[in-house]
Amino acid sequence: MTPNFHGIIDSTLREGEQTPGVRFSQDQRYEIIRQLSLVGVEEMELGVASAHNSHLQELFAWARQITTGQQHLGLWSRCR
Repeated sequence: MTPNFHGIIDSTLREGEQTPGVRFSQDQRYEIIRQLSLVGVEEMELGVASAHNSHLQELFAWARQITTGQQHLGLWSRCR
């Protein structure tokens, strides 16, 4: 039986890549999303909207295919 982590918001992909020296490969990003989905994490923050993060559109498309539909996929953006 898979546990459901309701109320958990995972920020590994967003916060993790803001750490100096940390850069996930696309395969690592996919695996993080897959594992979070398998354990039932409710919300995943996939990154920060920026021209420097051109991988996000593809990442969102892939995440939508493998999540159960119960997870929320988030993206941060800066206000002006």
